[in-house]
Formats: sequence, C-alpha cells, structure tokens
Amino acid sequence: MSEPLRVGIFGAGAIGGFVGGRLAASGCDVTLVGRPRVLDPIRANGLVLEDLDGRTRRASTLRCATEPTALRDCDVVIVTTKAAGTREAAIAVRDHTRADVPVVSLQNGVEGPVILKEILGAGRGFGGMIAYNVVFRDASTLRRATSGPIVIERGVPRLMDALRAADLEAHDTDEIARVLWSKMLFNLNNALNALSGLPLRTQLRDRGYRRLMATMMREGMAVMRAQGMRPMRFGMLYPPLAALVLPSPDFVFERAAAAMLKIDPEARSSMADDLAQRRPTEIDALNGVVVRRGRELGVATPRNEKVVAAIRRAEEANAGSPHLSPDAILG
Repeated sequence: MSEPLRVGIFGAGAIGGFVGGRLAASGCDVTLVGRPRVLDPIRANGLVLEDLDGRTRRASTLRCATEPTALRDCDVVIVTTKAAGTREAAIAVRDHTRADVPVVSLQNGVEGPVILKEILGAGRGFGGMIAYNVVFRDASTLRRATSGPIVIERGVPRLMDALRAADLEAHDTDEIARVLWSKMLFNLNNALNALSGLPLRTQLRDRGYRRLMATMMREGMAVMRAQGMRPMRFGMLYPPLAALVLPSPDFVFERAAAAMLKIDPEARSSMADDLAQRRPTEIDALNGVVVRRGRELGVATPRNEKVVAAIRRAEEANAGSPHLSPDAILG
C-alpha cells in the first residue's frame, strides 16, 4: 500500500480547516499551520465537519502548528490565507518545503496563483477555486454553508485524487484565470453582505441588494471581456444568467434561483466576518481588482467603486457592519 498523501494547509481557518479536515478524515496525513486561537481548540478536540446534506464527519488526527517549519515533509501545500498575505505565505512555503512540492492557492480573488508562480515558479504554483462558504459553528465544528465544487489548475493529480477520495466534488482545468474571475463575479456580493449586516440568504431575498449585485456583476463581466475572457458556468450558477435573474421580482427570483438560495440560514460572507471582528477586509482582492483593472482597460465600474468606498469607510469606522441599504451604499 502507498503512503498517505502528506498535505499542508498554510493559513488554516474555516476553508483550510474544512478541506484539511475532510482530507484527514479520508486518510491523508494533514498538517494545519495557522494562528493559535484557531488551532488550539482543534488540537484539543479535533474537527467536526458538517455538510449541507446533513452528513457529519470527524477528523481527529490533524497535526496543528504555528510555524511553517511544520511543512517540511509535506507532498503538497494548500494556501488558504487572506489574499493580502499571499506573498508572505509563498515565501514561507518556499523556504520550508522541498523544491518539488506543488503549492495550490485556495483563496479569494484572482491574484493568488500569479503571486505563487512569481515566487515559486510556474512548475510549483497552482491556482485553485473553492465555490462554497464554510462557517465555524463553534471552535471545533465547521459547517459547509453553500454549494459548489473545488476547481484546481491541472498539474496536481495526487491532490485531485485525494479530494475525490474525501468525497469532495473536484475538477481540474487549464483555464484557471477564467475560473477565478467567474467565481469572483459572485464574490462581489461579499462586500454587499458585509455592508448590509444581514445573513446571506436574507440579503439575497431583498430585491434592492440583488439589483445592485447584478449591476456590479455586469461591470465585472465587462472587465473580463476587455481581457478576452468569457464567464464560466459552475453547475447551476452562470454569471450572465445570474445577472439577468437577480433583478427579478421576488417570486420570480425565488423560483428561478433556488441554487443561489441553497445557503445555511445564518451564513454570512467572510468580509462580513472581517468587519464584525474589526479585521482588514479583502476588498482590494475582489471589488478592488475590478475597479483597478477597469481603469487600466478603460472600462467604467461606478457601482463597484461606490462599494469599495463604502467598505473603506466601514473599515475606518472600526464599528462592524454599518447596516447600509442599497440606496445608502450608492449615496
């Protein structure tokens, strides 16, 4: 029998903990590297992993560490830090792993794999996308709160096999930039959710927020087109169709967008969590990328610009979500 795949998760939080926990529960040798406040309860109690379908798994053999030296024997490393920490993470992984170890970004935004390839080389750095949200139920319980697959740039076959063995829907692709941009179109709503102060499902049932989200997505798609890219479908989720359906009256939206509403009732975006916990947000890696790239390409992105400015004000106020209505965000 072959040795179990040794997987390192650098920057383990909700996403890293969930993926790492599922891999460990299926027999991989998993090391989580992260902050003590996150890892101490996991070290003591293991992880309980809840899925949307109600199934529960337990991972009790996870290694937990706070220093990247713990990655030295890993066969593959997954980076799940906040986008702003990618460069620092790439350097740490480079300095503490073998020169042949592939490193996969499972982060928000589109720039993670670009930075990994710059620092590690194209043969080691790989892009990845995880379509769903994960929330901490308590300090050692993680629940998958939305649906969707994991998609990874082609070239990491052992990790793909391990993900599938862990009963995680996983695909590989030669078009990772297109995948990441397509997913980011939906993630543009992270900022709206943070500004609203509402659970995701409640926010999506408000037509005003949906209209604003649709406009922001259309701006993002215009930036994609200017770069020669077309949006990609994720199961039932297809950005151009979503932008058409989102502004619909509530009764139409509820029937047409059941997949978008397959969300845990209390789920919120990671950006909402950042505002609530007075942490810097990932606005630069999401709506901020659309604005910056739009300016470079001559594509107008006024709604995303308004949302970026509103998040900046909320960060400066350091008082959690400002609970803004759609009109207040644009005002």
